[in-house]
Amino acid sequence: MQKASWLHVTVALLIAVGGARAGDVPAIGGIATVAAFRRAPVVDGKIAPGEWDGAVRVTGFQSIGGHGELDARTGSAFFGFTEDALYLAVVSEMPPDGKLHAGQLNRDSDVIWDEGIEVWLDPNRANRKSARGDLTFYQLIANPIGTIYDVAFHPKTGPNTGWNGNWQFKNSVDHAKHLWTAELSLPWSDLGWKKGEVVGRSMGVLIARNYKMPWVQCTWFPVRGAFVDWYRYAEMRLTKDAPSVQIASLGEKVHAGELALRATIANPGPARRAKVRLAIKTSDMPELNDEKTIELPANGSASYAYDVPSGRLHETAQHALSLAVTSADGKETWLSYSLPWSQAPAKKWEYRIGADPEAAVRFAYYPSYKFVRVFVDTRELSKEAEAARSAKVVIAGPGGKEVLNQTMAWEKPPATQEFQVGDIPDGDYTLTVTIDGWKEPFVRSFKRVHFPWEGNKLGVTDAVLPPFEPVKVSVRRLSVVLREHRVGGLGLWDQVRSLGRDLLADSMELVADGRRPLRGSGRFVETRPNAAVYEGKAEHPAVTVATRCTTEYDGCMRVEMTLAPGTAKQELKSLWLDIPLVDREMPLWHVTSTTLRVNPAGETPKGEGVVWDSSKFPDGNWYGNFKCYLWLGGAERGLCWFADNDAGWVLSTDEKGVPNAPCQQLFRRRGTLTLRVNLVQKPVVITEPRTIVFGLMASPAKPMKPNWRRIGVTEESRFNMCYCAPATYCAKTPWGGDFSIADWAYQKRTGKPGPDKATLDAWVQRHFPKDMEPKFREGAIQLALGPFLGSFGPKQKYYKMYFEEFHTTAQVHPESHVFQSEWSGGWHAKLLERPTVEAHKMWGIGCAGIVPSYRDFACHYAAEWVKRGIGCYFDNAFPTRAYDPLTTTAYRLPNGRIQPTAGMWARRDYLRRVWVIHQTLAPKDATPIMMIHMTNTHIIPYMVWNDENLDLEWKYGPEPQQSKYPHDLLRAEALGRQSGNIPVVIANVQDAKTKEEADFAHRTRFGAMFVHEIRWFGPPEPLAKLAADFGYGQDDCRVWNYWDEGYPLTASDPEAKSLLLQRGAALMLIIATWNPKPTEVTFSLDTRALKLRPTTVLNQEKKGETFPLDPRRAAFTVPLEGYGVRILRIE
Repeated sequence: MQKASWLHVTVALLIAVGGARAGDVPAIGGIATVAAFRRAPVVDGKIAPGEWDGAVRVTGFQSIGGHGELDARTGSAFFGFTEDALYLAVVSEMPPDGKLHAGQLNRDSDVIWDEGIEVWLDPNRANRKSARGDLTFYQLIANPIGTIYDVAFHPKTGPNTGWNGNWQFKNSVDHAKHLWTAELSLPWSDLGWKKGEVVGRSMGVLIARNYKMPWVQCTWFPVRGAFVDWYRYAEMRLTKDAPSVQIASLGEKVHAGELALRATIANPGPARRAKVRLAIKTSDMPELNDEKTIELPANGSASYAYDVPSGRLHETAQHALSLAVTSADGKETWLSYSLPWSQAPAKKWEYRIGADPEAAVRFAYYPSYKFVRVFVDTRELSKEAEAARSAKVVIAGPGGKEVLNQTMAWEKPPATQEFQVGDIPDGDYTLTVTIDGWKEPFVRSFKRVHFPWEGNKLGVTDAVLPPFEPVKVSVRRLSVVLREHRVGGLGLWDQVRSLGRDLLADSMELVADGRRPLRGSGRFVETRPNAAVYEGKAEHPAVTVATRCTTEYDGCMRVEMTLAPGTAKQELKSLWLDIPLVDREMPLWHVTSTTLRVNPAGETPKGEGVVWDSSKFPDGNWYGNFKCYLWLGGAERGLCWFADNDAGWVLSTDEKGVPNAPCQQLFRRRGTLTLRVNLVQKPVVITEPRTIVFGLMASPAKPMKPNWRRIGVTEESRFNMCYCAPATYCAKTPWGGDFSIADWAYQKRTGKPGPDKATLDAWVQRHFPKDMEPKFREGAIQLALGPFLGSFGPKQKYYKMYFEEFHTTAQVHPESHVFQSEWSGGWHAKLLERPTVEAHKMWGIGCAGIVPSYRDFACHYAAEWVKRGIGCYFDNAFPTRAYDPLTTTAYRLPNGRIQPTAGMWARRDYLRRVWVIHQTLAPKDATPIMMIHMTNTHIIPYMVWNDENLDLEWKYGPEPQQSKYPHDLLRAEALGRQSGNIPVVIANVQDAKTKEEADFAHRTRFGAMFVHEIRWFGPPEPLAKLAADFGYGQDDCRVWNYWDEGYPLTASDPEAKSLLLQRGAALMLIIATWNPKPTEVTFSLDTRALKLRPTTVLNQEKKGETFPLDPRRAAFTVPLEGYGVRILRIE
């Protein structure tokens, strides 16, 4: 769900051929040894007797959440290898309804939503400590119909979804036994290993079963945390002839406390003895232990069994099994395994079995669009019902008055039809569907309430708010804050100048038939302070192109390009847009799809000719390889192209209808880096108009706040999780929609007295009825009055609060009950009226489309918080696919499927409204601040409407931060300069084994982030105080960034990055190195640029320590440990 590299202290991975050393520190997930198969399994989705003998086998999958307990759904996972390939098998329970519950068909699509298996492989643990050599690790997710998602991860270059392993993958599903068997193999060469170099190595292996309904991710060995953390994987030691252990069964009554463990120890080597140690700790009884020495025959096997005495363990208690199998002398470890378990849930599955009348008739009500959509699927009833071909649809409102009485008909199920109902009055309504020949009608209910916020204009204004400036137009020149544009005949840019530098190597060109660019003409038809509109036209024998280009005051240009029949109505062979960029200005890039944590960001691809195309970043959730956003630039300036989707394009396809041409390309030639967007990819005769919409925007989008360096350093920017709300991640209001608690927060923040006890007691009585589960009720009250209300106080400069998970809102809102289908694009369902148990706080509905009525609703409540001095925090604001062609720009493909939308324009409109609310409704005595969590998706056209960016909610662990977050990635996506926002990251430090390891990880976080002027969530690092004490953020403190042209410092090691502060005649130099090896780095100061000649270099952290300064070269040498951090004062 949410989030590798190089543990500062890690296990030794080189092993003796005979087995593991007893002195090895066990991996977090466990240890197992295995020898090569004598005969490789046949990958056919069927496990024949003896076929997987000798493999490591674990029975039972344990949840990654809670206590990590054994899931009630049974299964086994196997791992083995040959000299050529690794082999995996998973046998797992499937739902009893006989369905596969797998809908993803395309490779690299969102298989995570299907019943599936997941595998993570780390073949390069031996390189982690040094951070040298191959550091790649790999992920696979697969479903029962054979669809694969796979990706390679590298700590320096980031995720690569273009990696497609040469997997052999076969499935079989036994519907009688409800078992799914999956077998896989992968050549070692795909992981960078060579034949003949496998034995004697080790690798991390995580095998998981991703169950749905209920959704639980369960692993074979214990894993507690993010799968992307390689150090959590069990360590598989690949040996010549070490024994391997197969846990074949835990017994039928394990969840009742009666463990009956059965295991086999395979011994492919000489005769030897094994020692087995078993321990079971339980929450309410004494520990159980078992120790046996077992004779292992040469090239044979032996069994081990242990039964918990009946009644010895209580069913409801918490139990923890640990099992170790070693050599008799304890010097070699062959298995280290643990398993927690407890009572099984009342139901293993939540799927419905048998006929499903609820699924047979569904509906969706769209209040703003004044229609009801009805869905009928007689296949959910019975074979007899499938013969029906019509149904009567009746909608009745208050007093039984009919709103609709019509018939829908179909040729074969399922059937969908939309019925206009108009703007119906408030009240409760029934929808009755009577299927021809079926025994009884299907009755559904919904309500209409007209809310005060509908159609509001909060955040909608023509005013140009600071720090922006009015749009200025002069003939063919258009300027906005920080940027100037020279406009060509079609309204596309001939040149863009950002912060005084030209970005384009030549004019943007629209090229037809691969020949000369189209030459158009046009003019500005509308100029206002907040926007300017240019209309252009170009004619060609095959196409007439009309453009309408609207540039708003933040510099974002919306291009509406209509392709109409040409002057000769002949075939148009191709049409592309070329954006030629000055290559030296484009060292960085960032491209995104509708996801996060896998989007490329960092150094622009190198080479001449075609250096990248969109097919290299596959996303199987889309038809074709369209990418919604691509930015190129440097740390301070750049240019992006974006679009919702490829509506209006003409895609090239193969004989099977599969797109086979790249939508976007990058190619480099003689100092020019060109972004090409292929709009028409195959010959077509334009017979009727088609419109293509895309956006262009140069950056930076706006200036940084004048005091931005103080915010989050010397001026507190407080965050609250909205503990006063009835839903943890998606409620827009406090409990009961009562904003009085926010009024009290404002009073406390402005130094006024808060509420008295009687007022608080009355508030509690209003919103927390006694029928709530007592523990949940008490906890909710305490959260509201403690972590929420208690967090406010005077002298808090800035404040923001969790406003929403960007694509979700709470079920408990009355608005959700009315607008649920319009907002989610899904079918109407019975929603939660009010929370009564803890789990209800997580209940929400999807709102991926960010449709107009949702924007009105959310802006209404955002304004209520902002007026009280509390800013809005948006979580996970990456673009998400939406599929409703009515409410979004999604469209239907020729094959009948829906091409989704990324919703870029909808997000832009929504966040702009919220930002304007912050600027116009904020009280002067309690400043709200806006924050967007955008991990790995810094999309400037909508991130511009923000104050603080939050990045790096991934790659948690105790490793040095430089090993996880390359400096080019930080400059490309996390810096904040491109959107004009204060940069903040999470970048948590977790799982440190020692205080020293944790301290070093925190030190590297300070160094890696501070040299980029990035803040982090959580308490400040003590080292930041040294910079603040020096004067960082003060008006008289000059800041030099290492990427600045004319940076007055050079380093002998390019991996040593720095931040230079100058205050009067004193300098502070903060250094962080991305070099994993200890080294000495020589720094040279440009005394002319600094206008001073220093004589002393001091270690700011260690009094009395100095570094000799060569006065002639103003140079000094500093020793740096691997990933080291230094703070120096130079005088």
